[in-house]
Amino acid sequence: MLVPAANRSSFKRLLSAAIGGDSSVANNDAATGVPQEVQAGELESRRVPQEGQFVIVTCRLAIRLLHLHTVKKILTFCFLLLIFAVASAQEIQEQVEVELVQVDLVATDSKGNLITDLTQDDFVVKENGDAQPIKDFYNSSKEEIAFPLTMSFVVDTSGSMEEQVAGMTRIDIAVKAAEMVMSQLRQDDQVELIDFNKEPHEIEPFTTDENALQEKLKALTFAKASTSMNDAVIFAIDKMKSKVGRKVIVIFSDGMDTSSKSVEEDVLESIRKSDATLIAFYSEFSRLNFPAAGGGLAGSPARIQIRAGEDILTEYAQLSGGQFFSFQKEPELLKAIEAFRAFVRSQYTLTYKPPIHKKADWRKIKVECKRKDVHLRYREAYWAEKTPTPSSKTR
Repeated sequence: MLVPAANRSSFKRLLSAAIGGDSSVANNDAATGVPQEVQAGELESRRVPQEGQFVIVTCRLAIRLLHLHTVKKILTFCFLLLIFAVASAQEIQEQVEVELVQVDLVATDSKGNLITDLTQDDFVVKENGDAQPIKDFYNSSKEEIAFPLTMSFVVDTSGSMEEQVAGMTRIDIAVKAAEMVMSQLRQDDQVELIDFNKEPHEIEPFTTDENALQEKLKALTFAKASTSMNDAVIFAIDKMKSKVGRKVIVIFSDGMDTSSKSVEEDVLESIRKSDATLIAFYSEFSRLNFPAAGGGLAGSPARIQIRAGEDILTEYAQLSGGQFFSFQKEPELLKAIEAFRAFVRSQYTLTYKPPIHKKADWRKIKVECKRKDVHLRYREAYWAEKTPTPSSKTR
C-alpha cells in the first residue's frame, strides 16, 4: 500500500520513534497505555473518513513498532534464561553421572573358610588412604540383599583341551562346572558362553535361559588350532562393560597363549580398568606329564611355557580379586568346583562415591574388616577418569 504524501512525514516520525525510542513521541498515556500521537491520529481519523482505514492501519503498525524494543528485551531475557537453565541441567547431569566405584570381595577366616555373616558396619573402605562412606552394601549369601550376577564362561577349545583329567576332557570339566554353578543362579542372573582357539567367539549371548546355555555347552568341540587366550580374556571383559551388578568371568584353559594379537600387559590393563572378577580353572595334567609326552626335560622351553601359562592365569585371577583353581584328580576337581560355587554365593559388594579426581590415574583401594582375623580378597586398584566439570563431558 502507498502512503499518501500528507501522512508520510507523520508515518516516518512514528517509525523513527518506535525504532529509536523518541520519548517525545513514544510518551504513553498512563490511563490507556496508547501513545498520545496515536490517540490524536485516531481522533483525526474520525474527522477524515476517507482516510480512516489508512490511519487505523498506520496507528496499529506504529504501536507494534513502538513496543518492538520491549519485545527485544523480553526475548533477550528469555534467551539468557534458557542458556542458564541448560547449563544448570548439564551441571546437574554431570554430577549425577559420576560413576560409583564398585568393590566385590570375599572374606575368609584364618583357615580359609568363607565368612558370610558380615554387615556393612564391619567394613571400612579407603581410596588412596582416605576413608570413603559406603553407599550400597550387598551380601550374596542373603537372598534379600543379594546383588545381580552376570557371568561369562570362557572355554578354550584348542587341541590341548582334548586331554583327559580325572576321566574327563577339559571341556567336559568346563561343562560340569558351568552346570553346577547355573543350578544356583537366581531368576535375573545372566550368563554368556565364549569359546576360543585362534580367536574368541560369543557362542551364546547373555541369557537367563539355562537350557539354551547348556545345549551350547554340550555342543562345544575341539579344534586343531592355535590358542589366543589373551584376546579371549579382553574380549570377555569388553562384553561385560555395559552390565550392572557382580561380574564374574570364568576361564577354562591351560594358559598357553600361542597366537593372540594382544600381550600379557594388555590383559593386565584391561583387568585393572574393569570391575569384573576372574576365576581360572587349570588342570595340572599337561605340566606334570609334558616331559614324558613331548620328550621335553624339566628345564626345556616347552615346559617353561606350560608353567608360564599357569602363572599367568594365577596373576589374572589375583589381580581382579578372584581365585585360581588347579587339580589333578577327580576328588580335587569336585572340591575345586564346589569351592567355586561357594565363592559366587559368598561375595559381598560395596559401592562408594569417589572423591574428585583432578586427573586420570590409578587409585588404590583398601578394604578393612573391623572383625579380627578376617582376610579379604578384592581388586586393590581401579582406573579413575578425571572428574567431569560443567565444561567437560561426562564419563
